Amino acid sequence: MIFEANRVRHIAFWSAVSSYVLFVSLVIYGAAIYPEYEHVSRFISELGASGAPTETLIRFGTFLPAGILLMLFSLAALKVLPK
Repeated sequence: MIFEANRVRHIAFWSAVSSYVLFVSLVIYGAAIYPEYEHVSRFISELGASGAPTETLIRFGTFLPAGILLMLFSLAALKVLPK
């Protein structure tokens, strides 16, 4: 039982960390290859907007996997944390 709780804690921790690392690194990369994008004057959602040069990368390579990893974190945290 203790071994399982530690494993779930590790899954929760690493899914949260990898979600944020993936999100930040691919948003920075997407902004670098988007010709007129500036972090200060535009929203992140513009990187994944229809017709944007980074649409597919940001939608399916950033938002979707980061969301799945955060859901995994939430489920693992729900199981490990006290009620």
